[in-house]
Amino acid sequence: MRFSSQVFTFSTTRSIEIIDFTLQLGQWVESQSIQNGILQIASQHTTVGLVINEQCEELQKDMIDFLTRLVPPQKPDYRHDRIAGDGRPNTHSHLLSLLIPSQQTLVIKEGNLQLGQWQSLFAIELDGPRPERKIHLTLIGL
Repeated sequence: MRFSSQVFTFSTTRSIEIIDFTLQLGQWVESQSIQNGILQIASQHTTVGLVINEQCEELQKDMIDFLTRLVPPQKPDYRHDRIAGDGRPNTHSHLLSLLIPSQQTLVIKEGNLQLGQWQSLFAIELDGPRPERKIHLTLIGL
């Protein structure tokens, strides 16, 4: 059994942003020479989620619109916004993170990520822009 880990670092430029990092994950997995196993992916931030969904620009716009309507950013009665330690009015980001997982597990078979034809792995920024976000990768296999 082999074990490998890596931290994938990226920045965001919008308040809610969807970042596809399927290609980078696949390249990293291939470079590790593990043929069969699992890849555990974990966000190191409360307000960055991880989802598997379809790569489609219009769908991503719909997702952002949906999240914004679901939990509006500027609502005057968010208690956390009045006491946030860093001064960011980000209650909406924390509420959205209740609905979006912070971890995903993918199967590795014959050295490749096992995703469906339309599936990609996305980081969902809920509290941007941010200069640095981190996703921790753990690969276990043979």
